[in-house]
Amino acid sequence: MPKNSFVMVSNRSNNIFLAKINQINYENLKSTNENIQEYLAKTNINLIDDIYSSYDTSLNTKYEVKIFNNNIDRIKDYFK
Repeated sequence: MPKNSFVMVSNRSNNIFLAKINQINYENLKSTNENIQEYLAKTNINLIDDIYSSYDTSLNTKYEVKIFNNNIDRIKDYFK
């Protein structure tokens, strides 16, 4: 988002807030920083989750999806 723009954000309790971006700070991180790998992994996991959930939502609106719980349980047991 650009500087001086407004954005709506929510928290885990589903409270919605209006925020204004007053200032943007850039900080170069050293590639040897141990936290970078942790943040990259978390970001990748979040992106993958978002992509899958968007795809699932798209499929669910286009097709009628029926989930058979016994099949899901069998797959879970297979990977234990």
